[in-house]
Amino acid sequence: MNRDEQEQENLEQNIFQLLGKEIRQVKYIESPPLDDLIGWAQHKEKFHGVQQGLQLTYPALSGMQDAYLHWNGSFFQYGLGFAEKPWTDFVVNGAVWDVSSQKPWSKFLPAIITSVSIYWHSTGAVDPPLGWPRPLYPRDLELTFANQFKIYCSAAHMDTDKNVLEFAAHNVIVAWTDGFAEEHKICSYSDSAKISSRELDSAGRIG
Repeated sequence: MNRDEQEQENLEQNIFQLLGKEIRQVKYIESPPLDDLIGWAQHKEKFHGVQQGLQLTYPALSGMQDAYLHWNGSFFQYGLGFAEKPWTDFVVNGAVWDVSSQKPWSKFLPAIITSVSIYWHSTGAVDPPLGWPRPLYPRDLELTFANQFKIYCSAAHMDTDKNVLEFAAHNVIVAWTDGFAEEHKICSYSDSAKISSRELDSAGRIG
């Protein structure tokens, strides 16, 4: 296993920790607002565009655990990053919005994550002199819950004038309909270079 493959596996194993977790709360982290307009809510009927990332909270042996899904530049500028840490370890003076009671989250939380899929896309890099960017980057993440509800995430920004997603952006798109994912070619509807998936079996064990 080379360095790139090892780094990919490390991130995958971190994200796969979400399997079997019962999500109780979701918060969006944005840059401090410059006016009264909440960034993520501008297009809330179709998708959410989150400036920094989203924090998922679930029960753990030591109490409630926070995990942070966000954009970062570890593999490319930019892809998705993940850590089982609070958002405050990554963002200074963020604006925090508890969206647990907002659609789509209010429709199904609390709920257990039963399947996690990570979609890696090519950066086009071939033997870069400094070892970066990496040949693949984690662009999309698909979470399936026990009630079959799905959440699609992508490191992307919506060009609202053209209705086109601009990928590799310092922004996280959160969507919840197959129609949106198919139209904008994210997650299982994308032409990804590599897919890494894990799911719970019928006994609730990680397959």
